[in-house]
Amino acid sequence: MDIGSLFFILALTIIVIAFVVRPLQIHESQAVGQEELTRSMLLAERDRILDSLSELEFDHGLGKVPEQIFPLQRDRLMNQGADVLRQIDQFGEEVISSSADSADDPIEKLIQERRQAKKSGSFCSNCGEPTHVDDRFCVACGTSLL
Repeated sequence: MDIGSLFFILALTIIVIAFVVRPLQIHESQAVGQEELTRSMLLAERDRILDSLSELEFDHGLGKVPEQIFPLQRDRLMNQGADVLRQIDQFGEEVISSSADSADDPIEKLIQERRQAKKSGSFCSNCGEPTHVDDRFCVACGTSLL
């Protein structure tokens, strides 16, 4: 091997090492806000309850859960699930109202304009879906609106 090949291999090795180590040196972590943490916990609880309900019904179908215990456990899980879904709905409304107040965000502005236009728009003559003023075709059925 000549000296040029050795330098090339050495340079390639340094570049690969730098490429691999770079993500480990960057410490750009984002702090999770309380809203996001609460929403994540509620969604995890919802998933846990759904899994528990699924397992309970499966076990009941196999005969592992007695008939007198099954309705009690199912009702308890259903009530817990309903409470969690109510909390998720309330949390979602709070997030939507707080994000709608931010006039700085251009995407939110466009969404609000689109919603207002839909409210003032017409309806499809074929399927009855609301249409935007600028729409040429119905988004639900494809009927021409012109």
